Amino acid sequence: MSSKISVRDAIVEHFDTLIDDATGKRHFWDYFLLYLMPIAGGILVAWIPVNLKSVGDIIAGVSILTALLFGLIIYVFQLRLQVAADPRIVRGGVLMTLLDQLFANLIYAVIIGLGATVLAVSASASADSDGSINPWWSALVVTAGSHLVLTILMCLKRTRDAYAQLTI
Repeated sequence: MSSKISVRDAIVEHFDTLIDDATGKRHFWDYFLLYLMPIAGGILVAWIPVNLKSVGDIIAGVSILTALLFGLIIYVFQLRLQVAADPRIVRGGVLMTLLDQLFANLIYAVIIGLGATVLAVSASASADSDGSINPWWSALVVTAGSHLVLTILMCLKRTRDAYAQLTI
């Protein structure tokens, strides 16, 4: 893949944030929650089976959310520059680490959002005349969507933790 469009480093940086703070080792429960739970939800949707409808609404929602997340990346980038210039903030401290992790997680969330949007557009292209998509497409859309939501929740937690560091 061309280095100009490769997102590999961004994905690796995201995975590097999925560690136990106490031990510095990979945290199984992060992987379970962020990856295995959405996959299990997708399998359940395919097994029941569920035919999602109104995929156009899903496309609109996910694409708007992805655009907002991209805007948030720019804000966190600017915030990181301001915090780094503040002499009261310890370099390499908890706040800086949280902001770096938040930045990595937000970039990953935008990548997932873009992927989910493309996936939903592809599913929509195969929709029946009543606007429903088959259970396999539904399962993929649910898996990607739930993974995106859980990643955003992780970003919210990191934002709260960073704020807590400012109030100490």
